[in-house]
Amino acid sequence: MKTCLTCQQNRTLNKKQTGLLQPLPIPEGPWESVSMDFMVSLPPSRGFNAIMVVVDRFSKMAHFIPTKDEATTQEISRLFFTHVFKHHGLSKDIVSN
Repeated sequence: MKTCLTCQQNRTLNKKQTGLLQPLPIPEGPWESVSMDFMVSLPPSRGFNAIMVVVDRFSKMAHFIPTKDEATTQEISRLFFTHVFKHHGLSKDIVSN
């Protein structure tokens, strides 16, 4: 039963157990690898209600770029090239969730 606590604690799993998480490799230089995330559903300010956060995984330097939470992939790539690529060049990889 799904609601029986004893059944849930003692049941066997039907699928193969997953392996351990593997850490990302440490970048060798600044702006070689960046992480990108979004803070959404913020109070509107000057027409924006989200922030695109791009962080260099080597130096931890960050760019906070105002945007809208309904931004398209094309708009996000344009923001990346306008605010990040312009200053640091193209990264080898971009990590995002």
